[in-house]
Amino acid sequence: GTINLDISPYNYKIGTPKLFLERIHWSVYIPPENFYFFDLKLFKDGKVFEGLIYMPDPQTKVEHEQQSSILELILPEIPDLEYGDTVLIEVPEQQMIIYNNLA
Repeated sequence: GTINLDISPYNYKIGTPKLFLERIHWSVYIPPENFYFFDLKLFKDGKVFEGLIYMPDPQTKVEHEQQSSILELILPEIPDLEYGDTVLIEVPEQQMIIYNNLA
């Protein structure tokens, strides 16, 4: 599974991802999809967890529309993580720019 992180009122712009996989045939029921992966550090309770942001390409994932402020995170288990917790994330700026929608 992934952790869905709502970064609102922030949003993001894709730069150069760590990895971009094209035309992945992972199901006989849907057409091939593209996937982006970005490096990620998540900070919680004084600890750092390293992982990836996983993102289906919206151009090839037509059946599933996700809020533009939601990021899907692939991380090791984070003890005591609960819905509604506040965390801090860091993403290399050349891979993804996170910006404030209200600015």
